[in-house]
Amino acid sequence: MSECSSVVCLNRPGARRPGSVGRPLPHVEIRLADDGEVLVKGSTLLGYLGQAPFSDEWWPTGDLGEFDPEGFLYLNGRKKHQFVTSFGRNVNPEWVEAELTQRRHIAQAFVYGEAMPTNHALLWPHRPDCTNEELAAAVAQANEALPDYAQVHHWTRLDQPFTAANGLLTANGRPRRDAIVERYRAQLTEFRFFRGIRIMSFFDTLQEATQQERHELFNLPIIRDALEGKVSLESYRAFLAQAYYHVRHTVPLMMACGARLPQRLEWLRKAVCEYIDEEYGHEQWVLDDIAACGGDKEAVRDGRPSLPIELMVSFLYDLIARDNPVGLFGMVNVLEGTSIALATHAAGSIRERLALPETAFSYLSSHGSLDIEHMQTYRRLMNTLQDPADQAAVIHASKVVYTLYTDMFRGLPRDGENLHAAA
Repeated sequence: MSECSSVVCLNRPGARRPGSVGRPLPHVEIRLADDGEVLVKGSTLLGYLGQAPFSDEWWPTGDLGEFDPEGFLYLNGRKKHQFVTSFGRNVNPEWVEAELTQRRHIAQAFVYGEAMPTNHALLWPHRPDCTNEELAAAVAQANEALPDYAQVHHWTRLDQPFTAANGLLTANGRPRRDAIVERYRAQLTEFRFFRGIRIMSFFDTLQEATQQERHELFNLPIIRDALEGKVSLESYRAFLAQAYYHVRHTVPLMMACGARLPQRLEWLRKAVCEYIDEEYGHEQWVLDDIAACGGDKEAVRDGRPSLPIELMVSFLYDLIARDNPVGLFGMVNVLEGTSIALATHAAGSIRERLALPETAFSYLSSHGSLDIEHMQTYRRLMNTLQDPADQAAVIHASKVVYTLYTDMFRGLPRDGENLHAAA
C-alpha cells in the first residue's frame, strides 16, 4: 500500500499460497478489525498533505480480509463495497463475483443485495451462444463454495458488457458500482414473489421462450466463425447486402406499427416515434460500408433480398396489417440483440483480419452501440406490456424472425473463408 510506504505482505519462495497476498513482512503487524477490515501497524504514513497528522498507530486499509491457519492473508474486497441484506448479514460482493467469474461461462458478474432478502447477480457470458442453462449451472457451482447468506438466488443476463466506454467500468477495469446500480436498478429489484415463488418479468419470459431459436442462430458455423473474427470479405459483403434489404424497411415497418396501435398503447406509440427518429437513414450506412469494402452498393440497392429476408419482411408487414401490430417488437428483440453480440464480440477482430478501414464498419459498430442503449429501453417497454395477447404476439414474432434470420445466415457464403484462411 502507498500509505504504508512499502509492500505489506508477500508470497515468498517456499512460502506461497495461490489466491493469498502472502504472509506479513517482518517490519509490519497486521490484525483484523471486528468487521474483517485489515489494519496495518508499522512503517505507515504520518498523514496526508494539508490534513492533521495521523494519530492512531493502526492504519485502516479499507480492505476486508481473513487469515488461514498458517498466517497467509486473503483479501475479500473493499469494505466500502459491502452491502447489508434485509436479514442484517454483511456481504462483500467482490468475493461472490470472484467465485462467479471463475466459472467457465461467466465473463463478468455484479452482485447486489442491499436491504434485499436474497442476492441478485448481473451476468455477462463469455459467448453470446451460452445458454441460460449453462449460466444457471455456473451460478449453482459458485453457490456451492459460498455460505447461504452470500449465495446468488436470482440473476439477470446482461444485454451488454461493462466497459469504460459505457461508463460502467473505471479506466483500469474496476466496476463503477454506483453507476451499475443506477443503470440496472429496475432489473436488480424488479423480481416479485408470490408465496415464495419468483414471478418473471415479461422481458425474461421472452428470452426464456426464445432460447432454443437463439441457440440455433449462435451455433451456426458462420456465426461461430464471426465471433472469432474468422470471416472472409465475401461473407462480410454478403451479410451487409442482406442487412440492407431488411434495414431499409425498419422505419416503414415502425410507421405502420405506430399507425395501427390502439389508444390503450399510446405510451408505446410514443416510443415508436422516438425509435423512428433514431433509425431513419441507417440503410445508407450499410450502403456506405459496402462501398468502403470494395462492393457495388448500386447493385445491392437495385437487387433483391434472399428468400429468408423477403419472407421475414413480408411476414412483419402482414403481422401489422392483419394481426397484432405489437408483434413487431419481436423483430426488435432478434435484430438488436444479434447486432449487439456481433458488434461487441466480432466487429473489431473482423476488421483487423480483413485489414479494412473503420469506415467499412459504420453500420455494425455504430448500430451495436445504439442497440445497447435501445435494449435498455426495450426491456423497460416489454416489462410494461401487460396484455397476454400482446405478449404472445411478441413471442410468436420473435420465434418466426429468429428462424428466418437463421436461414439467412445459413445462405451466406463460407467457402471464401477457407480460401482467405489458406492465403
